[in-house]
Amino acid sequence: MIRKPVLGEITQGTLFNCAVADRYQSKRVHGLAITARCDIANDKFPVLNYLPVVTLYDWMHCDGFEILYANALRSSSGSFEAVLKQAGVAVSVLAANPRQEVVSSFFDEDEATKAQKKLATKAHELADRLDRLEAVEMDDSSDRKWFLDAYKNEASDLVRNLIHNKVSSFYFLPSVTESNEGDGYVILLRESAFLPRQVAKEVANGVERPSSIGAELDKHLSFEFDDFAMPVGQLQSPNIEHVLQTFSYMFGRIGLEDYNVSFVEGVCRRDFATEGVG
Repeated sequence: MIRKPVLGEITQGTLFNCAVADRYQSKRVHGLAITARCDIANDKFPVLNYLPVVTLYDWMHCDGFEILYANALRSSSGSFEAVLKQAGVAVSVLAANPRQEVVSSFFDEDEATKAQKKLATKAHELADRLDRLEAVEMDDSSDRKWFLDAYKNEASDLVRNLIHNKVSSFYFLPSVTESNEGDGYVILLRESAFLPRQVAKEVANGVERPSSIGAELDKHLSFEFDDFAMPVGQLQSPNIEHVLQTFSYMFGRIGLEDYNVSFVEGVCRRDFATEGVG
C-alpha cells in the first residue's frame, strides 16, 4: 500500500511530515498530497492541496471521541426515556424537573407502583450515567480516559467501522511509511489544506526547520516534532484513487426533488399489457 518515496518528488499520493490540522495543534500530523498528477508534472499548480493525516490514537481522543460521546449520550438518553415510559411516567416531566429528582419522586416513594419499583435500579443507573456523561469535558484527559475505558466495546466497534470505511468524513490508513508500522492513521477528509508551490517544492527536496521565527515555512508547516520536513511515503494505486473517490463523494452527492406522488401512482397503474392495442 505504501512504498518508499522519491526524494525530490512530491506528487498525488505523497505522504509528508510536518503538516498541520486545525483541530490537532500540538499533535504530529502528516499530509497526503491530492493535487492532480498532471498539474504537478507540468508545474501548473499554484498550491499543493493535501489532506491531514493524524495518528489513530490522537483521532480517538478528538474526532473519534466526539463520535462516541454523541452516540453514548443519545443511547443513554433514549434508554432513560424508555424506562420512564415503561414506568408510566411522562417524558415531558424532564423539561421542568431535574433528572435525579424525577427518579426519586417516581421510583423511590412509597406511592410508587410495582412496575416503577421494579425499574428503580435501572432508572438510577441510567440517571447516574447521564449525569456523569454530561459532566465530561473533552479537554480533560482524565475525563477522556474514563470515557474510553467505560466504552471500550463501542470504541472497538468504531475503529472496526473506520477500518472498513464506514465512518463518514474519515479514512483509515495502517501506516504512512513503507515500514508498515501498523499503528494506524486517519485521513481527515473534511479538513483539506494546502502548501504554496515553493514550500511544496522545498518539502519535496527536504527542508530543515527555519532558523528564524516567523519564516514563510512556519506559516504552513509545524516543526514541533521533526526538524526536517520531507516525503515519508507514497500511497500507491488503487489506494490513492479510492481515497480521492471517498473524498469526492462527500461533496458530489446531488439531491433531487421527488416526483409528485399522484404522478408516480398514475405511471405505475398503467396497463402495459393492453396499452396501445386497438
